[in-house]
Amino acid sequence: MGLPSNVAKDAGSLTTTTTNDDLEASIIAAEEKRRERFEGLEEQRENMRQTIRDKVSLVQ
Repeated sequence: MGLPSNVAKDAGSLTTTTTNDDLEASIIAAEEKRRERFEGLEEQRENMRQTIRDKVSLVQ
């Protein structure tokens, strides 16, 4: 005797939902990590820009 077909469908749906939730969580974590990295890079760029501005203002 097997399980009714609707039980098998529900079990598959649960697995898909869990997989989608895991995938969504992974994507969100990756986006957050990327944002943090780019914030750091942008801070470095701005420091470099300010150094250049300071040097240019000294020359003029």
